[in-house]
Amino acid sequence: MTEFSGLGQRLKGWLLGGVGAAIAVIVGIGLAILGTKPKPPATLDARQSIATGQWLVRPLAAYTAAGAVHGIQLKDGRALVLEAQLVNRTAETSSDYGTLFKPETGLDGKRPRPTVVLLRDGVGGRSPGLHPGLGERVAFIWPMAKGQEPPASLAFVVNSKRYKAMDNLKGLPGWFNEQPAGRFTLAVAPPGRGGVD
Repeated sequence: MTEFSGLGQRLKGWLLGGVGAAIAVIVGIGLAILGTKPKPPATLDARQSIATGQWLVRPLAAYTAAGAVHGIQLKDGRALVLEAQLVNRTAETSSDYGTLFKPETGLDGKRPRPTVVLLRDGVGGRSPGLHPGLGERVAFIWPMAKGQEPPASLAFVVNSKRYKAMDNLKGLPGWFNEQPAGRFTLAVAPPGRGGVD
C-alpha cells in the first residue's frame, strides 16, 4: 500500500508541476504580446525646450520653400523646412542630429534624412558639428515630392537616445537606442513667409 501511495504522490506532483509550467508559459506569451504594442509618443509643447538626452531643442518654425533655401538648391523645387534651436548637452562636438526630428506626414513615402544647415551669421555650413553648451539655430530641410501639397500644420516626432558608458559591440561609450521622446505640431507657413527672426 505504501508503494502505491508514493506513486500517487509523485503523479500528483508531476501533474501540479506541469499545470504550473503551462500557466507560466501562457502568462509569459501574453505579456510578450502586450509588451510589443508601441506606445504613442507623448504630446509636447512646441514653445518649450525639449530635452532629448544629447540635445536640448526648441522648435522655432516650419515652412515650405521653393527653388533654394539657406543656400541649398532644391532638386524638385520644393522642400519642408523646420528651424530649431539646438544645444549640445554632451562634452564633445557632435553632429549626431540627423534623425532628431521626423515629420509624421507631408513628405513622399521615402522620408529621407534631412539636410541640416547652420543659420548663424550666414555661415550656412551643412551638417556642422555643434559645440557643447552653445545654442545654435539650424534648419532641417526635407525634399518634397513633385506636385505634393504642403499641409497647413504638421506633427514632428522628436527622437531621443540614451548614453551608454560601454556599448555591447565595441565596448566604447556613445549614444544609442533611439526612441521617440514625444511629438509636437507646428503650423507650416507657405513659401516666402517662413522663418523666425
